[in-house]
Amino acid sequence: MAREAGTGRGSGSAKRDSRGARSTPAQAQALSLAAASLRKLSHGEHSRFAVVRRANGGRQLALIDAVGRRVQTPHSLEQLVDEFASGQAEIGEHDATNKAAPGQSGTLRDESFVRLCWLVGARLGRDVGLAPWLDTSTSYRLLSWPDFGEIGEDPQAARLFAVIARHELSIAEMVRSLQLPQRSVHQVINGLSMCGLLTSGSVPRGHPAGAPRGASDAPSQRSSWWARFWRGLRS
Repeated sequence: MAREAGTGRGSGSAKRDSRGARSTPAQAQALSLAAASLRKLSHGEHSRFAVVRRANGGRQLALIDAVGRRVQTPHSLEQLVDEFASGQAEIGEHDATNKAAPGQSGTLRDESFVRLCWLVGARLGRDVGLAPWLDTSTSYRLLSWPDFGEIGEDPQAARLFAVIARHELSIAEMVRSLQLPQRSVHQVINGLSMCGLLTSGSVPRGHPAGAPRGASDAPSQRSSWWARFWRGLRS
């Protein structure tokens, strides 16, 4: 389990959402709260199950199984992220006595909880900034490589993974060493933290984070871009 120190704060100023409209401080706060709840689920700090509900009306949008790492929802994960970002959805405790499935009128999708955490972390980094539980004065490193099959392929993020797998760096050092926009670094670091893949503290000598999951799997997987990227680093 990742261990992160810090009390950094995201900005409450208005940002633009995916449609170009400005999100309000209240919406930024709602997104931050959703991200914090998902992180606690990911880190095993809440009960196994949680639900995503409409903020108004309480209609259930998704059921989260944090232990099984799955999300049952009639919506796409991107739609759920938009609901969080607009302040229209919130995460609450699952009522075990309520057997109703989310979106009974539609077909349920079986989605990755890890990917939901990653997407919300990235959206938080874009719309708000560094997650509230992280700190710009703290140095971080990669605890374990993420599964690119779940979070999606991102060469820019992979560059950052490769550096913080070997070196503990502050946010400013990541921006400077990789010449990446600060917002991009916030997105990646937020996502890693939410997925339990970020830690702070000295890197044990000779013990960098392991290779990306799947890098030594079947030939078809080894031919993917991220496997070639990792082999190039080790050559």
